[in-house]
Amino acid sequence: MRATERLSFAFDGHFHGAYRLIPAEPPEALDGFAVSEGATRYQPTGDARVGSSSPPGTFGVLSSFGWEQVAWHFDAKDETRTFAVSYTMRDYLVAYEDVADLYLQVWSDQWPVGLGRLDAQILLPGAVRPREHDLLRVWGHPASVRGRVALDPPRRITLQASDVPPEQFVEIEATFPRRLLTTTANAQVKEGDGLPTIVANEQGVYDPRYGASPAPEAAPPHHGPVDWLLDHLFFLFFLPIFALRLFGFGGRGSSGSDGSSGFGGSFGGGGGGGGGGGGGGAW
Repeated sequence: MRATERLSFAFDGHFHGAYRLIPAEPPEALDGFAVSEGATRYQPTGDARVGSSSPPGTFGVLSSFGWEQVAWHFDAKDETRTFAVSYTMRDYLVAYEDVADLYLQVWSDQWPVGLGRLDAQILLPGAVRPREHDLLRVWGHPASVRGRVALDPPRRITLQASDVPPEQFVEIEATFPRRLLTTTANAQVKEGDGLPTIVANEQGVYDPRYGASPAPEAAPPHHGPVDWLLDHLFFLFFLPIFALRLFGFGGRGSSGSDGSSGFGGSFGGGGGGGGGGGGGGAW
């Protein structure tokens, strides 16, 4: 699965770098990191430590205790800048005999700032046939977040959320026909049908999967504290060619007495168990 986050930072003051810290608990793994800004591709020659100094237009990645940290370097002052951070996610998808299940936090409670708006979409690796629409489901968590999801067959799932408070996660769980997967080499394969259990679990409350994130790996300090604000985030998960694409959150649907989503719905449930997530910041 290939994920691309588009993060817009509204900088108040002078800033030189930003970072993302993302959990990857085995067997889950992250690799293939890339950072860009518009048509400019950042070079992987920078320092990955928060507060470090490297030439603008560079980034670095480091791994530590089940977390991946990517940091990128730039020069910004009193302006809004949008960066795209891309990476490959392995073994985040669960493949049952009937459906493939994607359960992700696309916004984590480890971000210290609120979020004005989040747009997300999932692009499936193939078209869902009309007779398979019952296998295409999506839920969004938690009910306390104002948001909406929609199924747009044959290949797209969309989500919008607004006014997400500081330290509040938003997540999606989505299922689609397993036959769309051309391979399960980078998925967790489980026997039996999964949809009945997934639907039942969505009616309950999940325990958090990850604890608080560790402190990011930092370079020796050379500046005082900085005040930063993340204004807007746009996530785009897409699969290259025959891979699966994943995305943001889903929502409890408006159709179906089992709590599954129809062609439009709002968030529901408690949640707190999706993979992905993490946090980030700027300096």
